Amino acid sequence: MGKLKKTHLILSDNKQNSFSNYTNSLQQEFKPSQWETATIESTDCNAVVLCTDGISDDLLPEKQMIFAQELYSTYSDLEAEERKRDLKRWLNEWPVPGHSDDKTIACLFKKGSSQ
Repeated sequence: MGKLKKTHLILSDNKQNSFSNYTNSLQQEFKPSQWETATIESTDCNAVVLCTDGISDDLLPEKQMIFAQELYSTYSDLEAEERKRDLKRWLNEWPVPGHSDDKTIACLFKKGSSQ
């Protein structure tokens, strides 16, 4: 999420022709064609949110940016221990019944840049 012209960017993998539970980034050989990348000036970026497919697959495409924005607005100003405790609780109570895929989130937030 960035402030440059109020734009936001979502990068994701192409799930077409992929085998279930297969993660391209964990292959022995790095294949650039399987990656989508972007270069963003750090001054234009307020947050980076990375999610495994155990989270992203449960989000409607039109809700992905809203999800990232709400994560940022909810957790960017919390102390680390409070944020960690709440996120663990939240992930353990994931609202999609029966979905047992791994759920991992990594977030980088720029302090004091709430949107």
